[in-house]
Amino acid sequence: MKRFEELTSLEQVLLLGFIPILGATSSLGAALAAAVIGVLSAVLVWLAARLIPASVGNTTRWGTLVALGIGLSYGLSLSAAYLVPLPAAALVYLYLAGATPLVYFGAGSACTVRQCSLLLLRYVAVVLAFGVVREALGNGTLLGVDLWQPGVIPAGILASGTGALLLFAGVAFVSHMRADLKASRARENQA
Repeated sequence: MKRFEELTSLEQVLLLGFIPILGATSSLGAALAAAVIGVLSAVLVWLAARLIPASVGNTTRWGTLVALGIGLSYGLSLSAAYLVPLPAAALVYLYLAGATPLVYFGAGSACTVRQCSLLLLRYVAVVLAFGVVREALGNGTLLGVDLWQPGVIPAGILASGTGALLLFAGVAFVSHMRADLKASRARENQA
């Protein structure tokens, strides 16, 4: 089993943003909301972590940060529902975006601002890519506009939760295999 630091950046993003990537990417609008909510929650929790003194203790500090993260994601999700048409199932996952490790990564680790920013940018790219693929292939539309002939849905399973899990597992598998192949080539070149 690899340690977190040994994972590729794509694998790290998939693990840290598991909940919104699986549940809130059924449409591009929902994916955009998931990206904004995840990034805003992560940045605000990171800033709050800098303001809370270490003298309050870990239990109080992390309790406050978790309450803030979940509260932010819930409030931002309710606001997003007024701005973007969101499927009801996606809204539930957006409520839970504040419970993902992505939100607390910067607050708990000794990562630099640059590392956290790159992680959040990768998260946005992955969430939007999942949203485009799932809506285009699962529903046959993109932002409500038919891409194919009316009524043609190339891979309808991608619109469901099962399809999201299959897509997630496929991306994780390909990323893991690519990293393993690269590592084995590097070992062969050294020998």
